[in-house]
Amino acid sequence: MKLKYLSVFVFFQGVLLYGQNDSIIVKDNKKTFVNKTLNYELTVPSNWICTVGEANTYILYSGPRIDSGYFKNDGSFAITVEKLSRPASNEEAMEVNLSNIKDFTHMTNFKILDRKNVVFDNNTFLYVVYQGTASGVIFSSMQFYFVKEDILYVLGGTIPSETFGKYKELYYAIASSFRLK
Repeated sequence: MKLKYLSVFVFFQGVLLYGQNDSIIVKDNKKTFVNKTLNYELTVPSNWICTVGEANTYILYSGPRIDSGYFKNDGSFAITVEKLSRPASNEEAMEVNLSNIKDFTHMTNFKILDRKNVVFDNNTFLYVVYQGTASGVIFSSMQFYFVKEDILYVLGGTIPSETFGKYKELYYAIASSFRLK
């Protein structure tokens, strides 16, 4: 089976849960979420909150509420965790995910602005910054792809391009705090 026929939505094999035994550690104006069920920890600013998506594989970390024209929070950073039907490279996972994003959002003027490997905690992630237009708004997204055996971790944030500079360093710092437990 070729990965190009798989998608983040169809090559998902099972539900990975956010459990009651997970913890939050607040220290030095930062909040570290330890997700024992999905086997990772991530550090965000101390005034951010965590929201778990319906499928329990999408976890959103959000800044203070601002209700701008585009978003409800001042910054947000998500982690999606998927069980793959087979092992894949970071590159394969990124190609499938970006294809799905373009199809799902009907994004136009899509272009990759930056793409490279980065290492956090001895794990190599594929770092991608892309830009596109959806609903008349130009968005920028910073995403990090990491496959460990048959588990895909996608970390990142998407915001209007006009405010991308405000969040670029913060998003990179959050991603670099990611640790497998």
